[in-house]
Amino acid sequence: MKIFSAVLLVGWFTCTLCAYDTGFEKLYESNNHEIEDYPLIFNDTLPSWLRGTYIKNGLGRFEVGHRRFVNAFDTFAKLSSWKFPGNGSCFFSTKFVYSDFYNKSIATNDIYPDPILVGVDPPFTQKQKFAALTRRIDNMNVNIYRYYNAETKEQEYVILNDCWKLYRVEPKTLTTLQAVDAEIPEQEFEYKNVMSSAHPVPEPGTTNHIEYVTSMSLIPGIKHKVQVIRIKSTNDREQIAVFNVDELRYMHSFAVTKNYAVFFQSPYKINLEKLFMTAEAFKALEYSNTDPIEVYMVELKTGKVTHMQTENGLLMHFINAYETDNSEIITDAPVYTNINMINITMIDILHNATERNKFDVRAWLTRFIIDLKTNTIKIKKFFNSTHLPTASRIDMPTINENYRFKEYCYVYGIAKKIDDVNFGRYALAKKDLCGNTTDLVWYVENVVPTEAWFVPRPNGTSEDDGVLLSMIFDGVKLQNSLILVDPKTMKTISAAVLPIRNPATTHGRFFSDLF
Repeated sequence: MKIFSAVLLVGWFTCTLCAYDTGFEKLYESNNHEIEDYPLIFNDTLPSWLRGTYIKNGLGRFEVGHRRFVNAFDTFAKLSSWKFPGNGSCFFSTKFVYSDFYNKSIATNDIYPDPILVGVDPPFTQKQKFAALTRRIDNMNVNIYRYYNAETKEQEYVILNDCWKLYRVEPKTLTTLQAVDAEIPEQEFEYKNVMSSAHPVPEPGTTNHIEYVTSMSLIPGIKHKVQVIRIKSTNDREQIAVFNVDELRYMHSFAVTKNYAVFFQSPYKINLEKLFMTAEAFKALEYSNTDPIEVYMVELKTGKVTHMQTENGLLMHFINAYETDNSEIITDAPVYTNINMINITMIDILHNATERNKFDVRAWLTRFIIDLKTNTIKIKKFFNSTHLPTASRIDMPTINENYRFKEYCYVYGIAKKIDDVNFGRYALAKKDLCGNTTDLVWYVENVVPTEAWFVPRPNGTSEDDGVLLSMIFDGVKLQNSLILVDPKTMKTISAAVLPIRNPATTHGRFFSDLF
């Protein structure tokens, strides 16, 4: 494999007809094998301080019986983990999430009509679609978190989707434990819970997390509402604040600082008339490229809500947020100008190079500067540095979590379609938000990196002192590996081939005290 440095990146654009995404479609095909504690062999010594477990959520099975999913985000969840005991060894496991949705589907050898984003092929009947609409989302294939239960003194590992319901799992074996549908605080009968976030954020200075739930009004003339929630444990929740909204807007994530939760509602709306007519969520989603983003600032201590607006765009993954001495909140996120990154998740498109290459999937790293004195928002876009044309076009961001809620410089993420020709040409990039001087990239031809996780070195001396973990897929060899990348140089430290081909993953976390 040939790894390119920033100096050689100019060569990316000299061959516009070359294909650099061989085998890409294999990321979106089933692998039904399960493995527990398979010893991996790395090609170089692991850092002596690396100890803990890296767990990733993601996709596993794309069909059951005669039916198949048509959108990648609807596929059955599968977890993968890498245990580092701290003695130079590593053990790999991967198992399906045995949700009610999965179990019923396997038992009947057919995809059970539960609520999903798009649909199946052959399609459900209208009766089945409407029946699914009355149920809760049950497929948790997006993220994994850990909540602390102060009452039992236990850590609770949970997997999530963009819904209120979740599943508890046993992290060492990846065993599915139980579904949890916690009571929503102060939820009136005339409202129906429709959305939450797969990205709860820790509440600074506590063992709690901040979450939200959007509830649809069932009575005409009554506005919908968003509740801001404090998660004290898997089952223990309390309301911090509530604000009313005229439209149901999709929010995948949000930002938190020492004193505030910040919600950016992009103009990606649910058309309720279409939803009730079609019983298909995807057909009911509409994006406006002219409406502003509605911004809601919520004080965590008082519940006070302040409403603002900012320019049009689609935000999916917030990077970090912090407060300054100048009464400002700095909030960073990749911003899209369209919904191509959602539309391209149709499996038939992902399997067809000609079709997937038609999509513009660029997101620009953007800083929102919220002035708490004037309640206004300024915008700064991190355009590309002159020597590296991909570092400002990343999503699936990760940072050194020791800098969460603080001023920071470095963000790492995945850049797609880096030559503006081949969608499946991915790179893992490092963006310097403090001056562009250390933008770097990890890139290998025909190799797709996934969302990385930054593991800081204990007693590290700088923000980028640690390792990046990323599962990669080699489209030529049709195999996955786990790589360790030096964040300072963006060069590979060590790599180990997995015993099976893994489908695409979504989000994950590293737990330093779990091994």
